[in-house]
Amino acid sequence: MGSRHRIAELERLFAHAERQRCCLATVDPRLRDALRRLAARDEVVRPARSVYARRSCWESLSTRDRAQFTLRALQKLHPDWVFCFGSAVLAYDLPASFASTRQVHVATTRACRARATRGVRFHVMPDDEDVCVVEGIRVTSFERTLLDCMRTAGFKRALALADAALRSGRAVRGRLEASFLEKGSRQTGVRHAVRTLRYADARSESAGESVARAAMIEQGFALPDLQVSFKRPLDEGRTYRVDFLWMREDGLRVIGEFDGRAKYEDASLRGGRDALRVLEDERRRESRLTAYGIPIVRFSYRDVMNATHFARLLKRFGVPWRREAADEHGRLSRSRSTSAKTFCFVPF
Repeated sequence: MGSRHRIAELERLFAHAERQRCCLATVDPRLRDALRRLAARDEVVRPARSVYARRSCWESLSTRDRAQFTLRALQKLHPDWVFCFGSAVLAYDLPASFASTRQVHVATTRACRARATRGVRFHVMPDDEDVCVVEGIRVTSFERTLLDCMRTAGFKRALALADAALRSGRAVRGRLEASFLEKGSRQTGVRHAVRTLRYADARSESAGESVARAAMIEQGFALPDLQVSFKRPLDEGRTYRVDFLWMREDGLRVIGEFDGRAKYEDASLRGGRDALRVLEDERRRESRLTAYGIPIVRFSYRDVMNATHFARLLKRFGVPWRREAADEHGRLSRSRSTSAKTFCFVPF
């Protein structure tokens, strides 16, 4: 076959793979040689062994989509593989860390234990572990995936996963707790996972909001109410929802808003608006909310991850804080207890 015909064949194969939201997977030596030449000219990327994507397509994808395209291609190459940990999180569309998109996690058994290879890590799982198919990808069960990721993650990321699990409607807190204690009875971190689950709230609408709330809990701030509605001052038939609302000790209220980048960068969240229009609408919304005379504290992911700065910011706006609450959370996190303790102020 001539090079022109081979290129035409590759174009057809790439187009077919992209329609399936998948990278091109091939072990054909002829095609791999042609793909390597295209990769050398920077026209093709190779995210995994024997897995390829057109650069034009690859660069149009989000980080999460790139990882999912790669997983589907690897599934074609290895039909018996079952993905777990961070790779299964991607399939279930739960909040994923950057590391989850950089490495592939595959379940194995003690009898078939395999060594980690470049970009692929194998995890020993029970022989009777349930397997589910999600978006064409074979993965560990939702409960097992959530348990494995929460028990090995820090409190902030674990809470983001727990919030998303409840928000998705796939799980109920009580059943998840029972599943965690049964499946993870001999595994490290299971009590941490159960304790974190008890802080979870399905009303949290994004991973960023969950991480912010986790930081508040860690530092001993009062727990806010979530997604509270206010009537629009110029249109009382409609409402504005705010991310967080606290009652202060003096009886006044404080609104908290998490400034995530996704609402500006992710077209699916912009409702057909460009980023500038989203920003203008946000400013208009905030100006209308000031009619209630309630101070608004805005913070970003960077603010939240700087513990000293974030604490100073919330205290400046009068958000209630108790050192003993932070100390108690720290004590519980170091113990074998599954208790979860917070405090808040409520109006009477």
